[in-house]
Amino acid sequence: MSDRTYGQFCGLAAALDVIGERWSMLLVRNLLVGPQRFSDLSAGLPGLSTALLAGRLKALEAAGVVTKGRLPPPAASSVYELTDEGRRLAPAVLELARWGLDRLGASDGQHYDASSLAVGLWARLDDPPVPLIDGDIAVTVDGRPFGVRTDNGRSSVFGGAPSKPCASIAADSRTLAAISDGTDSVSDAMSQGRLSAVGNPKHIARLLEALGLSS
Repeated sequence: MSDRTYGQFCGLAAALDVIGERWSMLLVRNLLVGPQRFSDLSAGLPGLSTALLAGRLKALEAAGVVTKGRLPPPAASSVYELTDEGRRLAPAVLELARWGLDRLGASDGQHYDASSLAVGLWARLDDPPVPLIDGDIAVTVDGRPFGVRTDNGRSSVFGGAPSKPCASIAADSRTLAAISDGTDSVSDAMSQGRLSAVGNPKHIARLLEALGLSS
């Protein structure tokens, strides 16, 4: 936790004492979709120095939001991941992300990567105009696998590939960002081979409908 505090008897102020420092919520955002190495977190937040990143992670560890673990062999890499307490922040992160979606401008010149786009996808699907069909959809962004899981009409995004996906979608982050800001289209990206979608067509069509996109 930061040495600075609002000093207020207020739940929101107490929460901001822990995660209100600049970059802290973006670290939580990136870790919501799976454990990451220090280098992964650094690459996803290019405006954050490694010294400040280490400090933010240390503070979040001390607050019980983040923990440090190790991936099993053959990776055997040290990674950071959210604790159960940290994952309780998911609804707040998704609601803030959804609130900010209408305030996004053009993606050109802005930073985006697989993690930020995956959370943006999750925010859109957390309360979609139409629910997805129950089941798993594999989504690969810049070669990094994610899964969209829908159970009883509620969807979430997780890191790693689902074992039995009903459909699979793959694209690079530039294409997905351009589709999101309206400067590209699903149909153009598919016809040019920058986006692929295979598997159950009903799941794919419902996903596009839920995102407000036209194929």
